[in-house]
Amino acid sequence: MDPIFQNAATATPPVVMGLQLLPFSLGHSIILEAIEHPAVTGDSALDMDALALGVAVCSKDYETGREIFIGNPEIWLNDAPRWARKFRGKKSDWWAAQANAWDEYLIDYNTIPEVWEPGAGDGDGEAPPDLAAPWQFHIIRALGRDGLLRGIQYGPTAWDVPLNMAYCLYCTIGEAKDRLDVMTEEDRRAVELLNSDDPEIQRLLNPAGAE
Repeated sequence: MDPIFQNAATATPPVVMGLQLLPFSLGHSIILEAIEHPAVTGDSALDMDALALGVAVCSKDYETGREIFIGNPEIWLNDAPRWARKFRGKKSDWWAAQANAWDEYLIDYNTIPEVWEPGAGDGDGEAPPDLAAPWQFHIIRALGRDGLLRGIQYGPTAWDVPLNMAYCLYCTIGEAKDRLDVMTEEDRRAVELLNSDDPEIQRLLNPAGAE
């Protein structure tokens, strides 16, 4: 099995800062966008406060997280200092380990299939129209329309489906309907080689140009 699809089926969320994280979901991505968290905006470095906030969001299902972090943020603001007291005196290597676990968690659940550009694979070659709705909503629509949401239970709502699983299912639907051309593992390796800056690799790929 392609390792990206295998990871979507087997990824296990870690414990970070003493909290068991849930699989990173479509809902988590929406909440983090709404509160402009650095994990999704990339606008600032991940400091201790941002790490704690991200961990708190991803330890809750979508409905609970939406209520706490968007509907009533004072709940988090009142509870955060009590929670933070548990970590006073922790050394820098402990914080580094928590940050690394958080980073690996995000990488695991954001590792998704790559697809060929329209016209580059075996599909119909038609470019999709420009879409204004957020990508999360298009995925939920596709999964719901094909009846897949009834068969995957990860939490109280559809927004709790892990992001990597949702995207793998979305790509599977697109491939089955000849709307997406999903890259295989061999395809990804070939593209990586073609884009390599290694002069030896480029010489082997383009012997005539090396002369």
